[in-house]
Amino acid sequence: MNRRTLLATIGVCSLGGCLRLDQAETAIAGTAAANTKKGPGTGAGDGADTTETANAESTDGTESTDGTESSEDTESTDEGDTILLEPAWSFPEGFVTHLTAGTDAFYGGLHDGVEKRSIDGTRRWRKTDLPASYRVGPVVAGGDLAAIGLEPDDESTGARLLVLDDDTGDVRFEHDAPADGSHWRTAAVTLASETVVVATQGSGSGDDQRPRVTALDRGTGDVRWTVDLTDGFVSGLVTHEDHLFVTVTDQVLDVDLATGERNRTHDVYWGFATPTVADGTVYGGNDPIEARTLPDFASKWRHEPLSDVSGQTSPIVTDDSVLFGTDAGHVVSLGRSTGDVRWNERTNGKILGLARGRDVVWVLDGAELAYAFDLDDGTQLTETEVEDSRALAAIDDVVVIGNEAYRVDRTTES
Repeated sequence: MNRRTLLATIGVCSLGGCLRLDQAETAIAGTAAANTKKGPGTGAGDGADTTETANAESTDGTESTDGTESSEDTESTDEGDTILLEPAWSFPEGFVTHLTAGTDAFYGGLHDGVEKRSIDGTRRWRKTDLPASYRVGPVVAGGDLAAIGLEPDDESTGARLLVLDDDTGDVRFEHDAPADGSHWRTAAVTLASETVVVATQGSGSGDDQRPRVTALDRGTGDVRWTVDLTDGFVSGLVTHEDHLFVTVTDQVLDVDLATGERNRTHDVYWGFATPTVADGTVYGGNDPIEARTLPDFASKWRHEPLSDVSGQTSPIVTDDSVLFGTDAGHVVSLGRSTGDVRWNERTNGKILGLARGRDVVWVLDGAELAYAFDLDDGTQLTETEVEDSRALAAIDDVVVIGNEAYRVDRTTES
């Protein structure tokens, strides 16, 4: 990971209409204060470390962060307003396989476990005593739970779902998928009000697939119901009221969330792209990308992109726009209500990651470059090399690329 300080030039008017900087700073300061009051973590016997602040030494002998002393500032010779990305803290491992942003914390999937960090870098907990021969897959957090999909090294072993207490990192319950060679991958996880739903599958051609969707009681982990599919790949799970929408390669299943009974099947091709739901509308699709109202799944608008939507990312939904990336490197902003193009910019490779910051969209591409584009008008604010990084997440003015966290310093903003 390139740890230099990143500096980019932006136009004088590119920050118009964005959230105020003091709001983001207040949120970050409030989170830091809350973490200070929280005190030591309570996880015991599960690999959870004592809560610690950034740059402090952990109880297991590793450093909580790498600090910023070794980073070199890079100054811009361009004129005009600037933003500066300052190295803030880092996950202790050299490579983060999965990265998730919650409301006030980041979850990093490491080679030997999962770690939760506050925006300021404070370690909330660390789970390292994972079952042998498993690696970390998707990490999803919501409410009082954090769910981790674990995938085995041996494809004849089923995937395992590990559900933790989000405050302490303690294990609430576990669930193992069938060890039949067809359920060793965790395709998707979602946390509903009363259930945890996980989709598992294998590999191979679509006709060889037998994906399974399993609903677990949120309190006990007991299986409530299962739905077995005949083929295809599951790309996402979306909940709305008492409905669960399962997006498979060429169809979307509407399932009763309480019972698992199938309500309806919608014959649409959404490929491998994971959808996003916001305010009763789901946004997804490969070509075209669509907006459909829930629960009737009625079409609201359709947009034909210049190339296929990247299956590595999910659409980002803001108050007035929907953003997505393509396999050809486009970053596109559509009007949320109409689907009309607001702006369209091009990177140097397939889009591998998208994340929303305070007033920017952060982007990773296949050319090992990271970018920031202004949410409102698409102005490119940064571009920097990021070696071997395939993970991206952002909260307010903090962005994590790979295992490195940076804080945005708006040096000339009034």
